[in-house]
Amino acid sequence: MKSFLATLLFAFATVVYGAEPDKDSRSRIKTLNDTDYFFQVPETKEAWTKRSGSLRVQILAAAGLWPMPAKSPIKSTVTAKIDRDTYTIQNVWFESRPGQIVTGSLFVPKDIQKLSSAQKGKIPGVLCPHGHWANGRFYETPAQNIPQEIKIGAEERPDGAKYPVQARCHQLAKMGCVVFLYDMVGYADNRPINHREGFTDTQAELWSMNWFGLQTYNSVRALDFLLSLPEVDSTRIGVTGSSGGGTQTFILGAIDDRPTANFSAVMVGTRMQGGCVCENASWLRIGTGNVEIAGMFAPKPMGLTGANDWTIAIEKEGYPDLQKLYGMYDKTDLVKAKCWPEFGHNFNQVARDFLYNWFNKHLSLGHQGPIKESAFVPVPPAELANFPKGTEIPEGILGTRALRASLIQEAQVSLAPLRKNFSLGDSKPLEAFLDPIMEMAVGKSPKEKTIAKAAEDVITLTRPGTGEFVRLKALNKKAMDAMGPITLVAVSGQEYDAFLKGNVPQAAKNSKSKRVFIVEPFGTSVDTQKRTKLGQAFAGYYWGYNRPIVAERARDIQTALAWAAQMGTNATLVGIGSGAVPISLALAASPGLCDRAELDLQGFRFEDLRTLEDERFLPGAMRWGGMGALLARGLPKGSEVRGFADLWTNP
Repeated sequence: MKSFLATLLFAFATVVYGAEPDKDSRSRIKTLNDTDYFFQVPETKEAWTKRSGSLRVQILAAAGLWPMPAKSPIKSTVTAKIDRDTYTIQNVWFESRPGQIVTGSLFVPKDIQKLSSAQKGKIPGVLCPHGHWANGRFYETPAQNIPQEIKIGAEERPDGAKYPVQARCHQLAKMGCVVFLYDMVGYADNRPINHREGFTDTQAELWSMNWFGLQTYNSVRALDFLLSLPEVDSTRIGVTGSSGGGTQTFILGAIDDRPTANFSAVMVGTRMQGGCVCENASWLRIGTGNVEIAGMFAPKPMGLTGANDWTIAIEKEGYPDLQKLYGMYDKTDLVKAKCWPEFGHNFNQVARDFLYNWFNKHLSLGHQGPIKESAFVPVPPAELANFPKGTEIPEGILGTRALRASLIQEAQVSLAPLRKNFSLGDSKPLEAFLDPIMEMAVGKSPKEKTIAKAAEDVITLTRPGTGEFVRLKALNKKAMDAMGPITLVAVSGQEYDAFLKGNVPQAAKNSKSKRVFIVEPFGTSVDTQKRTKLGQAFAGYYWGYNRPIVAERARDIQTALAWAAQMGTNATLVGIGSGAVPISLALAASPGLCDRAELDLQGFRFEDLRTLEDERFLPGAMRWGGMGALLARGLPKGSEVRGFADLWTNP
């Protein structure tokens, strides 16, 4: 005979999405090489506006730029000036933030008054991030490869074949644009930070310090620099790059409203999402991919190219979705993708000519088309160097260790105003800052009814529309039959295994409620070790595509709380040690959903974590204020917290 609670549960369970938790949709581990990062276009502009707003927070949070740091004044230094017939090239550097450097080459047309006669002395500006070509801004094609590039039609002349990175800057300057070709972190002049070393440890992850963030911030400041030039027209700003430079192009377009046209070559597609550490970060692509992120530029003009690489299918996979998105604005003509499958990964002249015509039209350059790249006089790479070989970098530019300390201090300064004027149950100053982060990390409480299935002493809940399961195991048979408030006890994976063997958690024993359920920790019914065993790999390759264990467990607690609310009853959350951490996260994501919490943190602080494989590891936790911020935002009044002395902790 079914218990009263089981009967009630089955009355709710009109649909069950799947049978058992071992088929949880989260059991599939995603990676940057997955082939299914498709873009599901929302049905309305309003829905897309909301979605893209959430994505912007997600990108900024992944980069450690939420909120955006206070910007220091840009004081640029020109180290050399090279003359060409119709333009000059200036080697220039400046600090994007104290101790972090931006280096590059600035191409400036000479006869600006003539070029800008109808634009009040202003001409367009173009940013050119270079991508992962060897030596970046200094790239030279090996001499033995140049004849083949010309033979296959990728290039028409030796100058462009040998210096394809320089080529587009020379041509755009001839067409009347101020062009800033700037280095990726650790490339060419950009020293002393190494492009792939120094940010793989636990502390870096807890503070959201990563190459993606360093590079993204440099792109924002490169744009600040370009716009600070008196001859640049702020209403005509282009951004274009290929490969990793393509990533920088569409990321900048997603987080900054100032670019007015962009062009990403051989990067945007539904397949591989970017293989370098500078293109990945924890949180970055959870629930999204490059096509959707690129779409955040809509409805402004966006050009894309593909080649015989991971972008080969762009015309059939990705481009139609972007056309649908632009169609909502009646602007389908402002997005264009073209693939040349006969060429490998490139930004060759065929693609560059596409770029010139795109920018000619959408930056209102006024040239008669079609435009083809003309011959130019390249600059030997040694002459482009701000700091020639043997030259010391300027005093005050920081190495990795010092820059990390500076970034933590910068984060603490941005958090400082939030420390004031709040207490438990009154966290207004935190809401605008923390709520969007919690929505990203955990999600909002389900609006639709949670699906429930009862069998013996186990209730299986399904989060609507997700294929995510959580099991609640009754402390005893009476819990299935009793009425009244529910107590949910969160435990670690090891504690749950012990519970299944008859070792009842002390927190459950101490509960006065008749309806006590142990929440099965996420990762118990799937391969937990596969989820947490990162080894020496960069965490961004993993947690950039999958939520960390603690966030998935917080989602399950949130689902259980939503179910209790649907049942019309009060809920108390109880957690000790590892179990208290996902509760704190769930509460911060769903203020008001829980009636009371009893937590014993046993002295836990995120900053004490020493391994990425800890089940409590939460990327960005310190950047968001640590345990203190989570508790301040979500802990219900009347709750009990032990083992935690200070709302705000210091590193």
